[in-house]
Amino acid sequence: HALQRLRGRKYVFSNAPVHYAQAVLRVLGISDLFEAVFSIETVRFRPKPDAYGFLRLCRAHHLRPRRCIMVEDSLENLRTAKRLGMKTVWVSTCSRQPPYVDVRLASVVDLPKRLGRL
Repeated sequence: HALQRLRGRKYVFSNAPVHYAQAVLRVLGISDLFEAVFSIETVRFRPKPDAYGFLRLCRAHHLRPRRCIMVEDSLENLRTAKRLGMKTVWVSTCSRQPPYVDVRLASVVDLPKRLGRL
């Protein structure tokens, strides 16, 4: 329900193979909430945090990084996203928050009520 309340287009950007990422979305029952899955094959096996995949995703879907929000549990991936101009959301229970993280959440369920901070 939290993902349904989020405005805008949503993409899965995963270092996993496409068949695995799609299977996880199906099992969770949320496949229909995402425009596309951008997988390791799509980025020619250059995984996050390499900027190549981020830029390829943006070009392929006509996205401007400054209008994107990256929600992620990996700080290294968020560092790249921030360097490219994206807003960043770190899903973690850690108490510290690096300067390149705009919002830290314990759970993605909290995302809709925290978007105002972005």
